[in-house]
Amino acid sequence: MTNTNSGTIISVNVSSNGGVPKYPQKEVFIDFHGITGDYHSGEINKHKKNGPSEPNSRPISIVSLEVLNEINTTLGINLKPGDLAENITTNHLGNLGELEEGDTIKIGEDVILQVTGQNKPCAVLNVYHDSVSKSLVNKRGITATVINTGTIKPDDTCYVIKGNS
Repeated sequence: MTNTNSGTIISVNVSSNGGVPKYPQKEVFIDFHGITGDYHSGEINKHKKNGPSEPNSRPISIVSLEVLNEINTTLGINLKPGDLAENITTNHLGNLGELEEGDTIKIGEDVILQVTGQNKPCAVLNVYHDSVSKSLVNKRGITATVINTGTIKPDDTCYVIKGNS
């Protein structure tokens, strides 16, 4: 187990309806199914449209502020935390695109999230600019499940632990 990067939570975001944006909150409670009150929280994957239901392996999404800033500069737009439908916006964690399934992120005193994969850009994001989803390939951040619950808020410290040990 290797501690790689430490950073800060910039924003915690929720939307009860799905879609974009998610709205910044003063704090959120993370239970074993995701963020209380968020559309993507729950036992069942709401993204699966066909076939039998499956467990939710992506109740939480995380995007770096660095990516928001890069997209804003590249496309000349003004994306803010929550605009990419992420639950958590981080700063100084490095390229989240380098994280792999099984890596973990510890936030504050209690919360531990386990990376389940990279979050693929979707066409809904093009509401901001017709090139947003294309610009986010390999940069949309990560999805995660909950290992340990708790409350998180902006300015909490977070860090990545590589590997699943």
